Amino acid sequence: MMTVTQKLHLFLADEDNFLIRLRFLEGLDEHNLNEFMGLLNEAERNLSGRIFIEKKLASMLIEVVPMLLSISESYTGKERKAIDQAVKDISEKITAIFYCEE
Repeated sequence: MMTVTQKLHLFLADEDNFLIRLRFLEGLDEHNLNEFMGLLNEAERNLSGRIFIEKKLASMLIEVVPMLLSISESYTGKERKAIDQAVKDISEKITAIFYCEE
């Protein structure tokens, strides 16, 4: 059974994921975005209560938001607003993954 880190790595390495499509100005793919959010939800559930997370997972997650912010500048109008909302949602979920109550 794959870990959430492995699943996220495979998703982000896939040439058809929503980040690649955005980078090539193909627009926001809601299906892939929902799949990514599902993986982030799984990561949050699996890591709840832990005081540390894997370096590989942290590195992957830290890179996503700046990449999305950079890509979003290439879009305008409704598409840009949808991407900006996705950035906000992803950022909040990643923050929740890193948040640790002591």
